[in-house]
This record gives sequence, structure tokens and C-alpha cells, in this order.
Amino acid sequence: MDRYIKDNGVTGIWRTVSPSYSAQIFNGQNVSSQTKAASDLVASPDGKTLLYIGVDGYIYGFIINTVWDYTYFAFPKTQMIEQNIKALSCLQFASNNRLFYVAREFGSSKNRVHGFIKSGTSWLTTSPTHTSSTSSTSQIEVGGALTYNPYDNRLYYVGVNGFLYYHSILTDWTFTYNIVPQAALISQNIRIMPNKLSIRNNKIYYIGKELTDGNALRIHALVYTGSTWNTVSPSHSANIYNGQPLSSQVQSNGNDIAVSPDGMHITYIGIDKKVYYYKDISGGWNFSYNTTKGSDGFAISNSLQYRDNQNIFYNSQYKIISTFPFNIEFGDRKVHNIRFQESYCENSAVKIIEPSYQYMVANNTNNQGAEFIKYVQGLQMIMNDTNKLANTKETVIISKISIYPNPAKDEINVKGNSGMEEMSYVIYNTSGVIQQEGILSENKISTQNFQTGNYVICFLNNNSIIETIKFTIIK
Repeated sequence: MDRYIKDNGVTGIWRTVSPSYSAQIFNGQNVSSQTKAASDLVASPDGKTLLYIGVDGYIYGFIINTVWDYTYFAFPKTQMIEQNIKALSCLQFASNNRLFYVAREFGSSKNRVHGFIKSGTSWLTTSPTHTSSTSSTSQIEVGGALTYNPYDNRLYYVGVNGFLYYHSILTDWTFTYNIVPQAALISQNIRIMPNKLSIRNNKIYYIGKELTDGNALRIHALVYTGSTWNTVSPSHSANIYNGQPLSSQVQSNGNDIAVSPDGMHITYIGIDKKVYYYKDISGGWNFSYNTTKGSDGFAISNSLQYRDNQNIFYNSQYKIISTFPFNIEFGDRKVHNIRFQESYCENSAVKIIEPSYQYMVANNTNNQGAEFIKYVQGLQMIMNDTNKLANTKETVIISKISIYPNPAKDEINVKGNSGMEEMSYVIYNTSGVIQQEGILSENKISTQNFQTGNYVICFLNNNSIIETIKFTIIK
């Protein structure tokens, strides 16, 4: 487990630090004795504790003594073992002394809400599910997206049936189970996707599956007014109030949604892997649909995060998405930023912020070679239309590279144009998993450790894909 520390002293640079290795160096806690992380790294509100779910389904963490000194510790396993539960997902700090998560109850084979309360120096188990006056057998099982809302001190989650539920936190040990009214969602034939809720005060935004419209995934919300729950949909509002038909709005890919700190922008990833957003025009009922400038790379993956009201961050993907004949989508495997501001397409004084992305479509006739279209934000490039591409400022790179022998055994030779010493390569298996990558320091690549099977090798120059070739290994 690693992190970065900004050194504002003489150098003013970012330096790496590892809580795992720091615990070994400063406190004699060998990394080999520390349980590896599986998911859900979270920090307490005061920034003094880091927690994660281990590969064994229990909870572990680090006490942050200084920016360089960390102490590794494990949450009490005994209580979880006695209760026959393991942590599954959605670690949530409700305060510095309250932690909640979705646990798998192996006795009942159900996913329920559990937690820990810090009492003095000890963490003790608690469970909103089992301490409620409503029997756990009458509570709907958790489907996902457990989210703490400090506005009303509630733990919301999506049930396995696609509706919304919550536990109100009364004390460390007492909770009430509640059902958000379902009539409106039933009448509109909507179910809530369980991947993520994005909550801003009394508004809970979610990705809704519209059952009577081909299971279309669009943006919806539930609004709590203090006595009643109302439904609203930014997607349908943009259609009704601003004449933006649903057919012209890109659907959600179903995995991520985020709301700006001021609640004015509701952002999501479309099925085309670009970022879109709705703007709240008049207090929660009138929304406009908008595209972002700078996400034309077909590479947005996940982890939408607002830094402030104008900046949002996301991950870029880099992977094969299917087997032969296949499509490949490339980003650069980095974190990127989109800023809401004046479009540089409309004002030439505003410079391009984002780097280029590449999109490749494999040749379905021989599974070798490809058409390479270099996408740059703000440039309206259309695939297979070379006449339009000729007028852009970017050069489409199409270069012939070959490998031999094919099939190969322990080594492949690379033949191509000059300048190959500057190229890098990535080799995938047919499931899209990276098997090997490196710099082409010489015109040979060792395949000694490869098993018999089919593979794809992609050659890149300055992150631009210049060739992809299918090859076979026979041992």
C-alpha cells in the first residue's frame, strides 16, 4: 500500500511513502505478516486512520502517526468469526469512531449492513441490521451502494430488488430500518442500479434502469422534503423543459455517477465512455443535458471524483474488451481532469488541456493490422473518413510492422521502419489480460514464459498505437 506526500520544504515536490513498509521500518511489523488489500481503502474524517478490506474478508488498517510513520493493525477478527461474517464492500466512515460496511453473513447467505464502534481504544462490532426493532428477516438484503449521508445521519443502500432503503443512526448501538416509498418507481417501471449512489443533502441521485424502455440506463433522483419522498429525473427533465429528446442523450454505462459539491452538476459516464452532465437550472426540477469538452478519447473508465465545483477527475482505461475478432480501446492508464470552463473550440485563446487518446478497430478479415484513428479532444474526427482527417492538425499514424516466426516458441523477431528503438509494446492474452510489456530495445522479444495459445501484441510510440498483430505460441 502506497501514498504520496507533498514536501513543501526546500524541494517542494511529491515524495512516495508506503504505510506498509513504514510499519515495517518504524514499528517492526514485517510486510510479510500484513494482510494484503482487496478493496475499499478509506480514510477517517480526521485523517488519522486508513482502513481497507483484506483478501481474507476482514478489516485492516494503519494509524497515521506522522506523514512517514505508520502503525499497522487489524480490526478484531474474533467477533466477526463468531458472527460468521466477512466484509464484502462499501467501507464507510460515519465519523472517526463509526465504521460501516456490507458483510456477507454465511449462516443466512445474505448480505447485510454491519459496523464497528470505537469505544476507548477498542473497536467493537455493531450491526444496523440486527439492532433495529425490525427483524432482520423482514429487511431487504443489500444489493450494493451502501452510502453514508451526514446531512440526515443515515446509511442508504440499494436492495437486491432495486429499491432504496436506509438505516437511521440513533446511537452507536441503536438504529431504525426504513423503506423509501416505492410506488413512484413502480409506476414509472424504474429500478435502481446498485453500483453507486451520489448523495447531496436531501437529494439521492442514482442510475435508473427503465424497464419498459429497453432497460435504458438514465439519471434519476429521490428527494426527501422532510415528510415525503418525491422523484425527479434530470434525463426526462431535460427533455420536458429544454427540448432535449431522450434519444439525443447518451445513456449511462451504469457504473458511476457523481454530484458537484454545490449540487449543480450531476455527472456520469456514458455508454460511449465519455463524460456527460446535467445542470440544475432551477433548484432541482429543471435540468439541462450537456457534454464535456475534453473526453472524446473513448477512454473514460471509472472513479468520477469532484475536487470542487469546476473540476472532476476520472480514470482512463487501457484494455482489450473482447476476443477475436476484437475491438480494443486504449487510454493511457492515468488519472485525468475535466474542468468546466469556456470551450477552447469556441475561443482559440484557451489551450488544450487533455492529452490525446487512441482508438483502434481491428481488421476483421485477417485479424491483423488495424485502422488507427488518433482522437484529440475538440477535434471532430470521424472514423474511416480520411478526407476529413486530412484537414486536422494531427497526423494519423499508420505503419507496417511484422513479426516472425508466427507461430512462435521462445522468441519473436520484429521487423519494421526506422526508429523502432523508441517503441514500447504490450502483449495481451485473448481475455484482455496484460502478459508482458516493455521497451523494444532490440528487434527481439522473449516469449519463453508464455504458454501455448493466442496472443495480441500492440506496438506504441509516445503512447500512439502504431500496429497490432495477433500471434500464436506453440510449446
